[in-house]
Amino acid sequence: MVVSGALLRGLLYLGAFMIVVSAAVLVARFWDVFPQGVELAFIAAVPTLFYLTGWLVRVRLKLPQAGAVLTGIGALLAAVDLVAIYQFGGLAGQIDLDVYWLGSAILCTAVYALTAWQLPTDFFGYITLIGLHNLVLALARVLGLSWEWQIASQAALAAGQVEAAFRLARGPERWHMLARVARWWPLLLLPVAQILVLIVPGQPALGQMVVFVLAALGYGLLAWRFPRAAFAHVAAWSAIPAVALALRAASLPAGWYGAVAALLAPLYGLAGRWIGRRMKAEQPAGEPLARRYAAAADGAGFGLVALAASWSASSPPR
Repeated sequence: MVVSGALLRGLLYLGAFMIVVSAAVLVARFWDVFPQGVELAFIAAVPTLFYLTGWLVRVRLKLPQAGAVLTGIGALLAAVDLVAIYQFGGLAGQIDLDVYWLGSAILCTAVYALTAWQLPTDFFGYITLIGLHNLVLALARVLGLSWEWQIASQAALAAGQVEAAFRLARGPERWHMLARVARWWPLLLLPVAQILVLIVPGQPALGQMVVFVLAALGYGLLAWRFPRAAFAHVAAWSAIPAVALALRAASLPAGWYGAVAALLAPLYGLAGRWIGRRMKAEQPAGEPLARRYAAAADGAGFGLVALAASWSASSPPR
């Protein structure tokens, strides 16, 4: 029987996930049974053992997939062990949770990034990015930012990853994997941030506006650096709620929303023409895509015109 490489990797990572969960349950159930010295030695030994075993299997036995999975278990167990130390090691009443979270996030992200440098695979690329987002979230918590600004920090990082992906793809070959992961990760995170910020309690219109502006910027960077018409459409339409939230943050009467939408509609058309000319100048074979980008801007402009007409009819300015 022949087993495909994708199936083999999937089974190996499934086994790795089960081992990590089992370790977390074991630590939670039997933590108080051992002396503190044994507990600390166990915490340090388990991820180290998996890291060393992964290196031996990968280098000595020439089994790169199995070695990468063992190393991945060690990386994930490091995070589990840090949680266990805080929860069961008597640190909960001595060290602030957010400060400990930040320190742990810095350590884990550094470990994940170094591992991704040595083992350029998608798995380590994703956990490196997750670690980076975890670090930024912990920093936002330490700074005391409210929920909407915590979400905005995640959106800003996701938008920045698009540009980072573009530059990493032109760097050393070992970073190409991380560039590929960083290119697609924002497509998952930005929509989630846009949804979450809309259900934040209170009146966080300014923070909501910033999230939608950052999302539009991220989609626009995707459309510019990795040309696809779908990215242009999402970027154009994401900017519209950003403007509405900006008007709400400025406490402008609702009756003026239609007038503002009508003023913005021609700007969309001009922006589409400018982007089309730039694309044709920089990419000789990009004329069909440039037309689709212009069509995306025109579509959003016509949407604004329809929105302005309907809003003005229902809520005229006073």
